[in-house]
Amino acid sequence: MGSLEIACSKTMAAAGVMLALFGVVCTANASPNYPPEVQKAMEQQFKGQTFCVPQCVTCHLTNEGGFHTLNVFGNNLQRYGRLPSGNAGQVVGAFDTYFKSNPPTDAPQVNTVFVDGTSRPFFDSDQDGISDYTELQNSDSPSLALPRGEKEFCPDILYGCFARVAPARPPADRLGLISFGAALLGLAALRKLKRAPRAN
Repeated sequence: MGSLEIACSKTMAAAGVMLALFGVVCTANASPNYPPEVQKAMEQQFKGQTFCVPQCVTCHLTNEGGFHTLNVFGNNLQRYGRLPSGNAGQVVGAFDTYFKSNPPTDAPQVNTVFVDGTSRPFFDSDQDGISDYTELQNSDSPSLALPRGEKEFCPDILYGCFARVAPARPPADRLGLISFGAALLGLAALRKLKRAPRAN
């Protein structure tokens, strides 16, 4: 085997391993720790009300969640509630900070009555004329304009990230399949390298 073939085999092996690692990192997005903390935050704020464990789409664009997938409400919560990424333990405090914050003048907002009887403008992330606070209090989605967002914080069918109506295997992820294939190619290239006779 020539030096060019050896170099190509090594490159293929390295690329296969890197793609496999990339696939593992990219497919492990959602965290099951956040939805129960959101439920806890709601029940702490709206005492006497019972909330379900919400879906990830409360704050994300899809139920896969992950970084850089926040919807309009999730962005507001992160920015004005000062919720750091990757720390589910600070969700309750972030909601409390968000509910106490005042929206900037250029942010969509609407006058809101809070549980303590006070009234002031508050964020209206989905711009449907009802504040995020009121929508959450009513179990509506603060990221989907009403009537579409009605009772979408706690829908009757799905609860929590990756919830399914009936037990079924999740569809194969394309990136996962590509990564698996790349890993196999990389292993084959390494095996070929080990078997090749060395030139003297």
